[in-house]
Amino acid sequence: MTVLATAERTHPDGAMGPVETIWHIPADPAACDGECDAHRIICDDGLGVGVPAGIREVPRDLTGRPGERWCTSCLTAEASDGAR
Repeated sequence: MTVLATAERTHPDGAMGPVETIWHIPADPAACDGECDAHRIICDDGLGVGVPAGIREVPRDLTGRPGERWCTSCLTAEASDGAR
C-alpha cells in the first residue's frame, strides 16, 4: 500500500552528516498541481506548517528504507480524523 506524502529532510539531533527523511501526509493532496512550492500537512494543528517538497506515493511500510520514517503526528492525525 502506498500513501501520498511530502518529504521533510532533517539532520538528526541537528548534527551535520546523514540526512533523515520524515514523510508527512499532505492536508489537501488534490490541491497539488505539480507546480507547488509547499504543501500544508495534516500534523500542523492549524498553524499553517508547510513542507517545501512535491507530493509522491510512498510505501506505508518503510522497512528496508534506512534513514526514512513516517511523521508519528501525521499518522495519529490520519487515524483519528480518517484523513485517508
